[in-house]
Amino acid sequence: AVTVADICSRAEVSRSTFFNYMPSLEAAVFGRPYPRLAAEDVAARLDAAPNGPLIPVLLDIVFSTIGHSAVNPEVASRRFELMRRRPETQAQVRGPLSRLFDDLAESAAQWLESHPGRAQLAGSPRREARLLVGILGLAMEDLVVTLGTSGSFEDAFLTPDKWAETIETISRIATAEARGLADKHGDVT
Repeated sequence: AVTVADICSRAEVSRSTFFNYMPSLEAAVFGRPYPRLAAEDVAARLDAAPNGPLIPVLLDIVFSTIGHSAVNPEVASRRFELMRRRPETQAQVRGPLSRLFDDLAESAAQWLESHPGRAQLAGSPRREARLLVGILGLAMEDLVVTLGTSGSFEDAFLTPDKWAETIETISRIATAEARGLADKHGDVT
């Protein structure tokens, strides 16, 4: 039920100042939309990358699109608290990143289709691109939630070391779960 006037009053700024920084009330509450990714821009970045893991390149694309790697833990924790209290807001809070990740997965899939030698999985490049971007999204959500619930209200940066540690944790959990499934149900590959 909050209005732009409510926000302006509490922040002690004019309505025009508010709209200099935010395109809408929804953007102030849920986050600004990010520019759409162009497949040719993603392909150029992937083409320029040395052979090796694609996640670091995809991560650089995300940060360059967002414009930073800083997370304001207070804002992050409040947005996650909003989703916890009002689950119907989850799509709106996650919306800007979801659109960005959907664009990235589609562009990465097109690139992998034209560069099959860079694929790690046999079969569908689209599946591999979705999994890579899914890992990136899961790691980002974990890092933001961790930073947002740390109790520190200083800006925090999502450093490469934090990313590597989070992705390694995801890998350990996924490996343990896969072993548990194999033990319970036989080979699941």
